[in-house]
Amino acid sequence: MYDPVETDISKKILLRILEILENRARIESGKFGLVGGWAVYLYVNENFMRATGKEYLKSRDIDVFVKCENAFLKRFKKIIFSMGFVTSGYYFRYQMIIDRNTLKPISEDESKRKPVFGLIYVFLDVFGDSKNEILPLWENDTVKKFVGEKAFNSREINGKAIILPKQEHLLAMKCESFLQRDNKEKRMKDACDIYALLFYSGMEKIPDCVKKISEKMLSEEVAEFIAQELFGDKYRAGLVKRNLLNILK
Repeated sequence: MYDPVETDISKKILLRILEILENRARIESGKFGLVGGWAVYLYVNENFMRATGKEYLKSRDIDVFVKCENAFLKRFKKIIFSMGFVTSGYYFRYQMIIDRNTLKPISEDESKRKPVFGLIYVFLDVFGDSKNEILPLWENDTVKKFVGEKAFNSREINGKAIILPKQEHLLAMKCESFLQRDNKEKRMKDACDIYALLFYSGMEKIPDCVKKISEKMLSEEVAEFIAQELFGDKYRAGLVKRNLLNILK
């Protein structure tokens, strides 16, 4: 679905964040973790590969959550800005601009001298459990819930441990973004992630939020997109809809 050069760069930057956090921040479990598309990938990829013989969709953006404690936020802010992230169009979003030829970060001024097709934008969206005066982020009720309950699982990406919210909480965040997206491409990626979480993540409890998305998820356009992207055949949309009906209705 996405350019593999862009997803590989995104993964490389995510791994670098984890490496620096391990070496410098010495975070306690539950203060930092992964949400969004990369979290879905870590939950579903093994089962998806077993079922389909291919790797699950990777992510172009990096979405993380933080527990809003001042000492950690100060360290995390210093880390991301030292890596080359800068503020973006949304208050909770930070961006890094990569030169597609060198695959190295460049400044915004440098990027203006290059063609758009020669640039890669990596976005880091930061979600938190409360407001703070240190780092602008998206205060999110679902994050507040799973951080308060310490409802986490641990996974590994390239040998590095990372905390994820339990599957039902990640699904709740995906349902929320699916309903709110203006960008069609990202909304369709959310649909794929929702389907994958429902059927390949080992989820034990289906949250009530899925009822709110049933009509849109069962549309022919969405079902065909999921069938094409996940199974390589849009004509399997009927099977996708039948599977969804068993859960969503």
